[in-house]
Amino acid sequence: MVQATKSVMPESLSGEVVHQFSLLCFSTSWCAPCQQMKPVVEALKKHFADRISILPVDADEYPHLTQGYKIRAVPTFVFLDKDVETARRSGAVSLPEMAKWLDLQVQEATQK
Repeated sequence: MVQATKSVMPESLSGEVVHQFSLLCFSTSWCAPCQQMKPVVEALKKHFADRISILPVDADEYPHLTQGYKIRAVPTFVFLDKDVETARRSGAVSLPEMAKWLDLQVQEATQK
């Protein structure tokens, strides 16, 4: 598990957070696996619309956010519980695998 760290969310993205849980999806336009994950992220946004705020973050557009979260590779997904990072994963994954991972993160967070 990742050590919990406080969010460094810029004001422009924090307005999009409407749930206790958020997922920051770091990617770039030039990264092939990132482009592969675009439809997965869109499907996740629909599936988890009532529980998780899912925010695509262009790592080139938000370098301070990318540095603040110590993103070393894209795509990287950072799970936040009340603006505190509790988990992350990197790389392209299938929709079912990503949905299962998010369900587990929500379950673990609600059992605390």
